Amino acid sequence: MIKAVAKGSRAAKNKFGSSLEPLSHSYLSYYEKSEKDLFLLSKAETINPFRKITDSIDKIMVGLSILGSVAMTQENHVRNDELFDTLVEVLSILNISVKNYYSLFVSFQIKLAHILGFSLNFSSTHIFKAP
Repeated sequence: MIKAVAKGSRAAKNKFGSSLEPLSHSYLSYYEKSEKDLFLLSKAETINPFRKITDSIDKIMVGLSILGSVAMTQENHVRNDELFDTLVEVLSILNISVKNYYSLFVSFQIKLAHILGFSLNFSSTHIFKAP
């Protein structure tokens, strides 16, 4: 995760197009300065816009909740390829899904916990023990 400025992105005709829309998968090029935490975005190309997510308020809520989970658990400038691949996969599924949006959120949370080292053991036969 990085923080970047996209100069000129608010103009009606800008070079970034829709590639900076939330819930879109894009390729980004940026300039990095060693003394700064804020980078300058130079190029953005959409790989997958996930346009069908915006068809439903429920899909938007689930998608933004998933992104919020990532933002809350990740530090800036730390690469996590497994998490990124999982994020793209779950957004792809959400994009084509016609139901069970919230189950995708729950399954993503379980996968996120696993990636962060908090694996859950569902194979135990005695979840609750009698006193």
